[in-house]
Amino acid sequence: MRMLGEWVRNALYPNLLIFAVILFHTLTGVHTQLEGSVAKCTVEGEVIKLPILAGNPCITCICKNKEIVCRKERCPDLNGCALAVSNPSTQCCTQCKSCSFNGDHYKSGDVWFPTSNSCQQFQCQESMVTASRVQCFNLCNNPIYIEGQCCPYCEGCVYDGSRHQDGETFTASDNPCVQCKCEGKNVKCTRQVCPVLSCPDTHQRTQPGQCCPSCIVQRRVFELGNKCIYKTDVFEDGEVIIVDKCTRCTCIDTTFMCHRQVCPDTLPCSVNEQVIEEGSCCPKCRRKTCQVDDKIFEDGDTWLQSPCEECKCTDEGVVCTVKQCQQRYKNCPRNHEFKTPLGECCPRCIEKNGVCTVYGDPHYQTFDLKSYSFQGNCKYMLAKDCVDKSFAVKVKNDDRNTGLYSWTKQVFFNVGDYNIVLLPYYKVKVNGQLISLPYSMRGIDISKENTLITVKTDIGVHVSWDGDSFAEVEVVTSFKGKLCGLCGNYNDDGSDDFTSPDGRIIHKTNDFVKTWQVGKNSCEKKQKDEPPKTMNFPCQAVSSEKRMKAHMMCKVLKSDSFKACREEIDYMNYHRSCIVDMCECPRNKMCSCEAITAYSRACERKGIQVGWSPQAECEAQVCPEGAMFDVCGPACVKNCRNRHDKKMCDKPCVAGCHCKAGYVMYRSQCIKEKYCPY
Repeated sequence: MRMLGEWVRNALYPNLLIFAVILFHTLTGVHTQLEGSVAKCTVEGEVIKLPILAGNPCITCICKNKEIVCRKERCPDLNGCALAVSNPSTQCCTQCKSCSFNGDHYKSGDVWFPTSNSCQQFQCQESMVTASRVQCFNLCNNPIYIEGQCCPYCEGCVYDGSRHQDGETFTASDNPCVQCKCEGKNVKCTRQVCPVLSCPDTHQRTQPGQCCPSCIVQRRVFELGNKCIYKTDVFEDGEVIIVDKCTRCTCIDTTFMCHRQVCPDTLPCSVNEQVIEEGSCCPKCRRKTCQVDDKIFEDGDTWLQSPCEECKCTDEGVVCTVKQCQQRYKNCPRNHEFKTPLGECCPRCIEKNGVCTVYGDPHYQTFDLKSYSFQGNCKYMLAKDCVDKSFAVKVKNDDRNTGLYSWTKQVFFNVGDYNIVLLPYYKVKVNGQLISLPYSMRGIDISKENTLITVKTDIGVHVSWDGDSFAEVEVVTSFKGKLCGLCGNYNDDGSDDFTSPDGRIIHKTNDFVKTWQVGKNSCEKKQKDEPPKTMNFPCQAVSSEKRMKAHMMCKVLKSDSFKACREEIDYMNYHRSCIVDMCECPRNKMCSCEAITAYSRACERKGIQVGWSPQAECEAQVCPEGAMFDVCGPACVKNCRNRHDKKMCDKPCVAGCHCKAGYVMYRSQCIKEKYCPY
């Protein structure tokens, strides 16, 4: 019978027990004796697998010096190990769970620093790696900072009255979390960051004199493959857990990789001024607020007080800076102007809006600056969106009993669901009802600005009317190439402005105008062809007195009031139109205002201020004698027939020309009550 015995040959390895294989046999007789010999082998270094040791991972046998030598692994001491892992099929001993990080293995309790960042530290604690930023702790008021070192030094290895030796590591007596080390007669201290523990909270204790808690109960588990264990749960590779607001961990190849945010020791504000925002780890100083009018801004907020003034809320309060424009003036391309866009601070070259003007008897200047005149007392399409059908502007002309000439009498503006009619004497109707000014509805504002009634829309179309015969249509550049009518197609080419509704180019003015006539019965009387007059020699058929008055009233265009503008815009066409209008002007009317107003507005669009205002010269003559303009006058007209009625007017006020006190309306004129014929 053969038996396996042990014979210790070497005890030089602390964790291995070395022995030789001895073969025994029994001698029979009076006394039983054991005799044997060392088992032999032939291949040096060969691993010998003995059947009797099969399935025992603790013993390994090899061929050494022709003898079979076996080693038995000695298991390590697991005292202080909080998480022990065993795998009986492949491992002899139960091991304390280590950490795997970037292909390397670290024992529980190891701390290491990456070479690329001295302020980053890693700690291994039973399969949990905690990554955090090193927390420096200063002992002095003037610490010494050294390049490449995370924390500063303080001169002298003295702390709390005790002197420490070079290389000595010690813990602050009043704070177990502060660890210091004396190096080269200087001391450097850090505040310990506690690692994440894998054991349940009930197994954690902070021992006296220690900074961080530790696991006080050892747990034993079987090997879990590439899974991770945290407290009482097992997690798959790649799973994420939120330990607390400051710590987030990911399971990576049996190890939880945890990133822990560390809060600063102190903040530059009192505790009462500190807040922890929802989802945040660390407290912050409550942001300072600034109140401007009825608005509240937080520290760091910026806003525009005006297009050129930017303000910021700071610890010192509101601080504002004013932007300085570098470019004061610039020559802009044709149809552009140097101006400051709405909401911006500095001027720049921007494309002008398109403007079509009608004035006088009447004279037209299209969006593309083509000028022409014609006499016709019908209703015409002045400007229309022929692509999207968003708006239409029509004009109604009459001859005012002159026999040959005509003037604009009414303007019809259709936009959206609204029909707006601009009438003589500053009266305005919206969907058939007279209104008072100012008046607002969805996307439209109607008001009186100086001598003009202005209708502004949010689609970029503005219509102006002086209550007499001056009309102006202004459109934004997005309408380019979309328009049609007497004002042309707005494509920067005046040569094709005489385009009919069916797309034909018309060469004669009267033929072109007739194609845009609206309605079969829109003419008050038979339309006359343009009289045989030439613009070069106006006023040939009127009296010398009337010619003299025309030149006297129109000479303001040659005065110093328009001197700066004449250098930029040719005034001759406006001057000739002014004289023609005056020569054909009805009695008791000042017909020079339309041409002068048209030239004045052309100057203003060029950015040139003129020394002339229509307010005094022209507004008075718009209303009939004895009347005055009022944005909110009585809607019930007092005339000779009802002047004695005591009933109060219950209609809302309206804008327009109204008789003065003591006057009543009689045959479209205001007369004193005592002159009423009945």
